[in-house]
Amino acid sequence: MIKVENEFIKNYHNFFPTKGKKLSFFNKLISSCQDKPASLLSLEGGDLFFEQKLAKKYCQITAIDSVPEFITAAKANNKIAEKITLSSFPMMDIGRYLKKASFDTIFCLNSRLIFMPSKALLTKFFFDVKYLLKENGTLVLELANLEQFDLKKQSVTLSSFPKKQKLDISVSQMDLNFYLNVAIPAKNDEEITVVENHPVFPFTKKVIEAAAAETQFSSVEFYSSYGRKPFEPKSHHLICVLRK
Repeated sequence: MIKVENEFIKNYHNFFPTKGKKLSFFNKLISSCQDKPASLLSLEGGDLFFEQKLAKKYCQITAIDSVPEFITAAKANNKIAEKITLSSFPMMDIGRYLKKASFDTIFCLNSRLIFMPSKALLTKFFFDVKYLLKENGTLVLELANLEQFDLKKQSVTLSSFPKKQKLDISVSQMDLNFYLNVAIPAKNDEEITVVENHPVFPFTKKVIEAAAAETQFSSVEFYSSYGRKPFEPKSHHLICVLRK
């Protein structure tokens, strides 16, 4: 169950701040695109604070979010609505509603990919992404690295991860299923529930490699940071760059 509280919408960019080399990483991708302006597709971008920064570059951005409250809030913000094309529908429907070979770069950040609750759906998603990407186009995924934990033994709290101090996030496993809980700490030890026991899937490097091979992406690179530091099993984050 997902409850999109106003507090979560207003502070999304504080829960998932844009710092360090993230912006320069994407700016380099935009600069390397042959077509000008570059065409970008943001999937599950939340309040689109990061996308606003990208829009200052010479690029066109389309943003899709399956949570309609985020898109409604974005449309009410003239700074966003003037620069970014906005729609709300499930991420699994991008191949249905968007045009073939329309985008230079597609990205899904802040671990929102895990709301796709199976390996089979990831493979379908990769086929859809390839359909939408131009030749040599790029898919960028940003995930928490859950591979470092044994989810069968414990519920993993991710609030100790860098940049997650204001949001309590936990992932647990029951039988063969995985569930996500997200809450905003409040006064008097109370919490505002945002996500409660929602089915998810902890995509790992191995799972993404297998799906990329099955869908025949030409290359896959894995990093632990936007500074392109090589990924290691104990890294906090997993940055994936797949090229068509």
